[in-house]
Amino acid sequence: MAFVAAYAAAYPVNRLMLRRGQGHARSHGAMGDGVERAWVPDIPAPGLAGALAAFLAGGLLVSIAA
Repeated sequence: MAFVAAYAAAYPVNRLMLRRGQGHARSHGAMGDGVERAWVPDIPAPGLAGALAAFLAGGLLVSIAA
């Protein structure tokens, strides 16, 4: 339900920004504004895939145990 609400709120805004030539990333200040996002980790793809697989396996294990 939360995804439906988020989609309904973001869709018209994104369409408007794309029509104006700005795109979604512009709303986050990620397109040449000189904004450095220090909180975004630089995780290599294999490490990210491993973490995601471990998270999914843990969720599966918990759901089976319940």
